[in-house]
Amino acid sequence: ADEQVKIRGFRVEPAEVESVVAAHPQVAQAAEDGGNVELASSVSAFVAERLPSYLVPSAVVVLDALPLTVNGKLDRKALPAPQYAVSAKAPDGAGSLSALEQTVCEAFAKLLGLERVGLDDDFFALGGHSLLAVSLVAELQSRGVSVSVRDVITNPTAAGLLSRMSLSSVKDALGGMLSIRPSGSKSPFFFVHPGSGSSWCYLPLARHVPKEYPLYGLQADGLDGTSEVATCAAEMAAAYIEQIRSVQPSGPYHLVGYSFGGTVAHEIAVQLQAAGEQVAALVMLDAYPAEQDADPAEVGEASRSAGEADRSDDPASSSTSDENDVHTQKLRELREDMGAVLGGISDEELSRVLRVFENNSQLLAEHRSGRFHGDALMVVAAQGKATDVPLAKWWEPYISGEITQVNLPLTHADMMRPLTLGQVWAAVEGWLGSVLS
Repeated sequence: ADEQVKIRGFRVEPAEVESVVAAHPQVAQAAEDGGNVELASSVSAFVAERLPSYLVPSAVVVLDALPLTVNGKLDRKALPAPQYAVSAKAPDGAGSLSALEQTVCEAFAKLLGLERVGLDDDFFALGGHSLLAVSLVAELQSRGVSVSVRDVITNPTAAGLLSRMSLSSVKDALGGMLSIRPSGSKSPFFFVHPGSGSSWCYLPLARHVPKEYPLYGLQADGLDGTSEVATCAAEMAAAYIEQIRSVQPSGPYHLVGYSFGGTVAHEIAVQLQAAGEQVAALVMLDAYPAEQDADPAEVGEASRSAGEADRSDDPASSSTSDENDVHTQKLRELREDMGAVLGGISDEELSRVLRVFENNSQLLAEHRSGRFHGDALMVVAAQGKATDVPLAKWWEPYISGEITQVNLPLTHADMMRPLTLGQVWAAVEGWLGSVLS
């Protein structure tokens, strides 16, 4: 009635926006309410430089002339509905996103009435508003993801929301099997968690692994703060086999493990073979048998605890200060790793992850590997390692078949970064060959 509106709590006079849009040298006349794509982009940029974000139109429609009534006034009812531009990064089908990314993007699309929304598409730029943000929070809650309206307003993209999420945001996906991508027509890939106990680091692989393959992550007990940590790696592997069989009752199985997870994946393969099952693929990502005594700084880390390799080996040199430094360093590394997927993890949650990590380090030290009868792939994070002697030889006492080694110019931690997982998968896919055909 008074030609004013409220947007995200800000009182706005549309005429103010109209005047700025009309000041663009290629615009003859402007009207709010909602062509030429280049001109629309130019106008949006022009306005964004001159007005705060809440005043920038979420869509610009270019017409040869504005529709008029018989009295020569603007006919607002005749203005065409704006078409909101979805990012070029919008997913082309479910296969290009992880389950969590897909969940958030689908919730955005549903509330906005769009077919699809990309990770970097702005909820408000696509027509969302504060009341719709409340509905978005409820929709995400129904899908097992907890965020606040404030989170949506301050981080209005799917990627932005993910950066704010903590373990409590996705508490239903902390233990047991993580469905990274549960759909697909071929045999799944099962990924075993690293020392942190979480398989969230594997989520970006959904963008690289062909969508015909379901993807699941196996996760350690203890992350939720209520369940007890495992007592030995063999029992852990047996428990994971039960979870695997709940999804895929019989082989052939595809197993992948990073760091500590490589040793557990190997143990799973040994136990499956003992039960008469076929393991078609065993892939170990920068993982090494625990029995080796060589310096992990030179030949790779058997677990993330190998990050302490640059400290003195003399126990007498250890002090309370040193222990605190190591603890702080571990927390920092864990936060960096977890932050690649969940950026809002709290200190308490991080301490819980560290407890699981330290327990897994102990399990690794105590574990004695069996023998797997078949071929395997070992992907080595070669940066900073001595590679004149094939590191795959470490696994020869425990694998009877051919062990293929692929070196990547990465550090151990870099192997699981979202931007480098494509290289890791390319190495795996190149080795699998006929398995994926």
